[in-house]
Amino acid sequence: MKRVYILAAVISVSACASMPGAQNSVSPQSTERLKGLSGRVLAPNECGLFVWTADSNKQFILFGQSQKARASWLSPSGEIVLGVKSQSGAPSQGQYPQQIFATQTGGAIKLDLRSPQTIENGTRYQAGTLSRPDAQGWERVTPVVGLSACKPADSA
Repeated sequence: MKRVYILAAVISVSACASMPGAQNSVSPQSTERLKGLSGRVLAPNECGLFVWTADSNKQFILFGQSQKARASWLSPSGEIVLGVKSQSGAPSQGQYPQQIFATQTGGAIKLDLRSPQTIENGTRYQAGTLSRPDAQGWERVTPVVGLSACKPADSA
């Protein structure tokens, strides 16, 4: 079963890395509810943190780059850019497993990835949570899984 998850994570990152013209953007013509963040393309020697919901949908909901102190998050209203307020934990591929992101409205989103497993060119996080306050002030917690990965220098 672990091999299936590893293979799925590697394929997902490969698919994101091979999508032409999809780097850090959402189509303005898209009027339907987003099914996940747009694909991401890592340049050679670039690293990123990919986060999916831990349910059966495995929706791609967050992409971060600790070195750039920013992330993209799939909010209920669409994709938004977040700033990084704090980072902690032992970084893998330069990506921190615990981060607090700042929204444009002053809110905070907390990422806590756990159970790291080393894989080729990356680290898979087998468990975690993404927490944010909802409109009524309650903490909304989403179980997540993650992947920290780097694109090798010799990849084009």
